[in-house]
Amino acid sequence: SVSAFTEDAMPKQKRSTQTNFTWDPGHANEKQLLFYQSRTMYTAYGGARGGGKTHAVRIKAVGGAFTWPGIRILIVRKTYPELQSNHIEPILKMVPQELTSYNGTLHTLYFQNGSTIHFGHWSGITSESEYQGQEYDWIFMDEATQFTEREFRFLGGCLRGVNEIPKRFYLTCNPGGVGHRWVKRLLSTEISRQIPT
Repeated sequence: SVSAFTEDAMPKQKRSTQTNFTWDPGHANEKQLLFYQSRTMYTAYGGARGGGKTHAVRIKAVGGAFTWPGIRILIVRKTYPELQSNHIEPILKMVPQELTSYNGTLHTLYFQNGSTIHFGHWSGITSESEYQGQEYDWIFMDEATQFTEREFRFLGGCLRGVNEIPKRFYLTCNPGGVGHRWVKRLLSTEISRQIPT
């Protein structure tokens, strides 16, 4: 069976049928556990470098893909080299090849249960056309303080879809960066008042 440690419970008949594989997230620190178990629409994981934030994104995303058949997940960072070294390569080593396939041209990892993880980078305002009209159930913005508020809100518009999968936006962040102020404001005020629904 696949552990549902990552997210809200779902009807048993809709859980993954990959009964020969057990997803083990391994050891986690206290902050990582809180991140994994969060059930709010917006979740942020902050702190200095080396705190396990990027690793937590990988674990949460892969766990979600196994737990929610058909889920569409986006992991986004500012540059492709960061995406390649911090997410694509580690995740490909993490997941069993017999249950997944990776399309390097589309930067998308496909799971046998219909789930996908798309690895995207944001090179500036020209990236809007790439994400225009896209739909995701979960979005992970790794190193969110490197993004502008406009970019955050634009990607937030992609968080939609007609299914039973809970919509989630996850952010990791370090102090400083172009987005420091909006991230701080977002986290210090009521989320529902900051983000239009």
